[in-house]
Amino acid sequence: MVLIFALASFVTAAQEADFILSDFFAVQVEERVYMRWTIIQGNTCEDTYIERSEDGASYERIGLIGGICGSPDQSVTYDFNDLEPLPNRPVQYRLYLGQFGFSSPRTVEFVQYNDQGFLLAPNPFSDFAKLSFENKFNEEYTLFIIDPQGRVVFDAITTGSMFIIRRENLGAGVYYFRVSRQGKINFEGKFLVI
Repeated sequence: MVLIFALASFVTAAQEADFILSDFFAVQVEERVYMRWTIIQGNTCEDTYIERSEDGASYERIGLIGGICGSPDQSVTYDFNDLEPLPNRPVQYRLYLGQFGFSSPRTVEFVQYNDQGFLLAPNPFSDFAKLSFENKFNEEYTLFIIDPQGRVVFDAITTGSMFIIRRENLGAGVYYFRVSRQGKINFEGKFLVI
């Protein structure tokens, strides 16, 4: 009896549409969010709606793949591009697959860099900020944080595409930062710790 109740709870908690999907993902590709999903063989529905949410509660429809989706004979893969993604914040995408209902959402943070090629957010900050930039070839970058008196108060190295700047390493106030590669400054700016 307990096993049946636990199984029923699992099925209720999961979205019915998730059981007919495989490989549903959403990722940033240059200036768009690319989505791909496969409807497993033997499942069909009418119309597929693509929806987007900023808060995970209210969704707006941003696309439609009209007609019969899926196939009784084979698995079918679909693609969709959000050509106007919402920048610099986590956004959820989900599918509405007719009688199967909604899929579980996929979260993407579409990063849009400024003219210098980086994004520092949030700014100002009280806990931490992410300094993101493009690093396609995993080169070594160095971050220097400088106080108003010109002293380097923190430095770090990464071969990734982001530095995390933590409040615990700094007092309240204005700081300047410089990111360099192979001894040359790539970009610089300032931020406020509150």
